[in-house]
Amino acid sequence: MKFLVSTFNKETYTALPIDRYIELSKQSFDFLEQHKRTGECEQVYFTPDLHGSIAIWEMSSSDEIVRLMFENPMRPYSDTTVQPLIESAVVARAQMEWLEKLGKKQPARV
Repeated sequence: MKFLVSTFNKETYTALPIDRYIELSKQSFDFLEQHKRTGECEQVYFTPDLHGSIAIWEMSSSDEIVRLMFENPMRPYSDTTVQPLIESAVVARAQMEWLEKLGKKQPARV
């Protein structure tokens, strides 16, 4: 399953003492790099202001993505949302099935 993870830093993060800020920043990048190597984190994009990011994660289940979010060292200092993603082929198939059913329900025109 693919998930879109959006993370935005809280003000408590930028207000940390500089040593703790640097330590957390390094831990955060290490966390991402570790999961990029395993293939779980497919892609990360940062916001232009560098106060947030969005990432595509590939996990075997929703249980796995939740476990991973608890392991994120930035969790106490960020607001995070996780959304499951649906592949376009799945939507296209469902839409075509729906359109076929809809077409069969229409009365014939004379």
